[in-house]
Amino acid sequence: MPTREIIAGEYFWHNCNQLPNFNPADLTIAVTGSMYADKAICKDRVSQILSAYIGKKIIWLCSSNGKADETIVEFLVSNNEQVQVVGYSAYDISPAMLGIIEENDVSFIDPNRKQLPSGFSAPSKRDLLFLAQADLFVAFWNGKSAGTKSLIDWYMGHKKDVVIGFL
Repeated sequence: MPTREIIAGEYFWHNCNQLPNFNPADLTIAVTGSMYADKAICKDRVSQILSAYIGKKIIWLCSSNGKADETIVEFLVSNNEQVQVVGYSAYDISPAMLGIIEENDVSFIDPNRKQLPSGFSAPSKRDLLFLAQADLFVAFWNGKSAGTKSLIDWYMGHKKDVVIGFL
């Protein structure tokens, strides 16, 4: 049964009594957020939560559509992080995100063209890619988005470590 701790004002859901010790060079973090988040609030929360991971050679897998996703990728590329944007398909990208990708030479991944593990019931191939490749899942949630909430629940059901940043 996952447990919840509050550290520095953030909820951490995990399956043991300690947060895992990762070798930063081996760490991949998947991050997404509510599509209709307030950009100003999101910018502040993204900085508060993700700043601790900056400069640690982490590979970031980020969603491709919506205010939170755009804010997340802007923050990460402005800090020279290794970012890969992952859509639900090759066409799942907002115009703003496309501009960020082109301007910053960020790679885009279409999960439909990737070999993914079989035997999992997943909400989407993007979500399965996140589950298979990420050591940690970070969700920025406005408390209203049913899609983000169901994704958080799905990850926790697979015993993945989840950080939730409330917007």
